[in-house]
Amino acid sequence: MKIEKSTIILTFLIGLSLCNLCTLSILTPQSNSVKTYTKNIESSASFSVVELWKFNNSVEYGKMSMSADGSYIAFANTTDILCLNKTSNSTLWTYNLGSNTGHIDISADGEYILVGTNSPIIYLFNKSATVPKQPIWTYNIGGAPRAVAKSLNGDYIAVTSGGTNDTLYLFNNSGPSGPQLVWKYNITLGQFSHNGLAISATGEYIAATRIYEILLFNNSYADPKTPVWTFATDNDTGGVDISEDGYYIAAGEGYGDSNTGYIHLFNRTFDASKQPIWSYPTNCEMSSVVISADGNYIAASKITDNSPAINTTLYFLSTTNSKPKATLWEYESERDNPDFRDIAITADGNYVAAGTGGVPTAYIFNSDASASKQPLWNERGNVVDIELSLDGRYMCINRDEFIGNGGEISFYQVTLPSSSSTDDDDDETKDVSIPFGNYYLLFLILGVVALTILKRRKVTY
Repeated sequence: MKIEKSTIILTFLIGLSLCNLCTLSILTPQSNSVKTYTKNIESSASFSVVELWKFNNSVEYGKMSMSADGSYIAFANTTDILCLNKTSNSTLWTYNLGSNTGHIDISADGEYILVGTNSPIIYLFNKSATVPKQPIWTYNIGGAPRAVAKSLNGDYIAVTSGGTNDTLYLFNNSGPSGPQLVWKYNITLGQFSHNGLAISATGEYIAATRIYEILLFNNSYADPKTPVWTFATDNDTGGVDISEDGYYIAAGEGYGDSNTGYIHLFNRTFDASKQPIWSYPTNCEMSSVVISADGNYIAASKITDNSPAINTTLYFLSTTNSKPKATLWEYESERDNPDFRDIAITADGNYVAAGTGGVPTAYIFNSDASASKQPLWNERGNVVDIELSLDGRYMCINRDEFIGNGGEISFYQVTLPSSSSTDDDDDETKDVSIPFGNYYLLFLILGVVALTILKRRKVTY
């Protein structure tokens, strides 16, 4: 058998061409197979908010809290506490408190609901629909609660009380006999802030604010009721929040009538003369501060003065900047809003929900940096509380309507843009095959055929 060299070369070139052609077809974007990802680009066309149900409250005042996955909602008005789930506006159970509710917090799984009233008694309920419904635990803290907080796993309960001597209480709720007092911390001068209490996911770290002071406690220390560190402020303090692992603490300075404010970022490391990692000036009083569970982002609100006809601002910052010279974005609300009443943030910090009073509006923002930030969504309604599930896919809003007209709870499903990606590369990337990817077998087979022909040719000669 005799084959010309030109035939061998032609066969090889045909095989190589086929491989290149197949590779090019994979690298060319195809609508049914190639996915394109772009970091931090959110398509408003794919973002939607749909109200699933509404619960009408005959009393105009109430407080609300939602579980981490959005499955359960706890609500308390001036007389009753109610428990609902995300499937409908029918209550699972109702309990008459006989006292006005100032604070409410629900555990991440919705199993436990902690309630503080204007009396010295705090209540703990479970979500079970028993008849008649009763609290599973009560405790007299000696004064009206200023703030309540539960760890994400529900094992620890923190409460601050007002009175002659303000006190911070920590309870362990992991045992079969219900919450047990672990320790308490008393202050003889000043008082704890109303928004000034936060606890890490496991309950190991507790952050609190009081007049002119920010404090951090470590529950695993030999003497846990002694603060790990304290930081003295020049002004009154506002809200405080802590990352899930307890590493980052965000706190607001400037509250009440102060004209100077700061957003402070701390870590949990002990230091006898503790200083913030950074302090961002707001030149105004701070009312609320939240930090994402992963500790990467902070959202905070301010009020510029005490006049009712003012603009209020929502700040959004990154904790990864060692010395932030600017926020990632700021949003100035409409005039006649006294303040951003409540702020919520997703676990990854990609979405922020906020609500105002005055000219009332609820907002949702994404984390994208912008010089002229605009909300992805907004809706009228006098917001008291606003909650986001940790993944951002459910939202609940407690609205206080005009005096005498009662209020309402609205529950929403949020559809997030599918184009989001957590890829660290800011450049656009495509899900494509490597050159000669799955077609290397074809090239190999053609090569073997060519070698076989060459071998036979040698035999022929």
